[in-house]
Amino acid sequence: ACISESGQVRCVCDANWAGIGCQIASCLQDCNARGICNASLARPVCQGCAQGWMGEGCEKPCTYGVQTPMDS
Repeated sequence: ACISESGQVRCVCDANWAGIGCQIASCLQDCNARGICNASLARPVCQGCAQGWMGEGCEKPCTYGVQTPMDS
């Protein structure tokens, strides 16, 4: 959504979007360098987290097992 403040217009980006016009896909914590940001979805998400990691931003350790399926 774009708003006007003091004669200037700026956009307030939805979750996982960045940039002046909210045009840049931005996954949570940039997937912590442990996964791939899939920007082809309506809401960009991290996929393919490295083994031993899970979560929306590949930020949660999967200590006692393996995440199944990998992109959940």
